[in-house]
Amino acid sequence: MRSRSRLRTTATRYFVDPSIGIAALGVSSEDLLNDLEAAGYHFEALVVRDLRIYAQALGGHVDTWRDENGNEVDAVITLPGGRWAVVEIKMSQRDVDQAAIGLKSFAQRVNTGKQGQPEALIIVTATGGAGRRPDGVNVVPITALAP
Repeated sequence: MRSRSRLRTTATRYFVDPSIGIAALGVSSEDLLNDLEAAGYHFEALVVRDLRIYAQALGGHVDTWRDENGNEVDAVITLPGGRWAVVEIKMSQRDVDQAAIGLKSFAQRVNTGKQGQPEALIIVTATGGAGRRPDGVNVVPITALAP
């Protein structure tokens, strides 16, 4: 992505199967329910895994993005022909408004003269319905993901 901000180059790494991390840590369902922040990290890994599978089926790939100021988006999906979309991953519906602000802010920082406009700004959630918000951000539950 061409950005007007300087980018950080540290890679974000995920297990191919997010359950590997949970099993390696000896984490139970009860542990995750008692630590929703940790559960959110594991949920993010699950969604990124699914996005990668679906993007690859379409000839694309998934990356993360962070700039030097700590701004980030969870996933940037790039498809053949230069089409792209950005994704924020949130377990809770209460985090959707803040995620939408972050996505809109990210889209303003991208040099769209070189990259083009994003095809979509997407928030993937653990629950709830799918739809487009008045600000143009799409909210999609993980159960609705597909290539």
